[in-house]
Amino acid sequence: MTEPTDVSKPSLRGVIPNYTHWCKCAVWSPEDAVGLALGLEPRALNSSHPEHCMPPDLATSYRELLELVCRAVHCGDLKSQFRPVEFFHWTRKLEITIDADLTSAIEKVIRILGAPDKPQSPRTTDVKIICAMAVTMYGYDPWSPRNAAAGAIAEDCARLNLKVSRDTILDRLNEAKERFDLRRPSNGDD
Repeated sequence: MTEPTDVSKPSLRGVIPNYTHWCKCAVWSPEDAVGLALGLEPRALNSSHPEHCMPPDLATSYRELLELVCRAVHCGDLKSQFRPVEFFHWTRKLEITIDADLTSAIEKVIRILGAPDKPQSPRTTDVKIICAMAVTMYGYDPWSPRNAAAGAIAEDCARLNLKVSRDTILDRLNEAKERFDLRRPSNGDD
């Protein structure tokens, strides 16, 4: 991808984006994200003819980044409209450099909202779900040295033709016990 032109010059930016406003928006379109990533106000752009509102080298960068974003949408890496934080994580994952002011604004929103720095991995989510179901549905007690929950879960999986060994389930439950700050479920007497 062609490196973007230095868009810090007001003559190339046209209208300076209000990053605070844009980072408060619930969703962005690919065109919004690409304009902002290049330091451009999306509402001042003609996405189908970027060369009409910016220099040719910047228009090339715009088209190339827009193609990457649209392909990411097409294959499901991004939704057709995505949250600013999702776009931020996607650019980090692919090592795509975005406007420094935009980066600062998104990082500020992440801090304010307490959003995680990285999206949670599917494995982490799966371990949490397995542990929660084991505790609530199978009586698993992470603080007890002996539990029948892993065996009962394995039996139910086998009945559904989803063969999973008791040892694998126990590994996931032990992983949850080590990784997460588990609380004893309340018995409703609070």
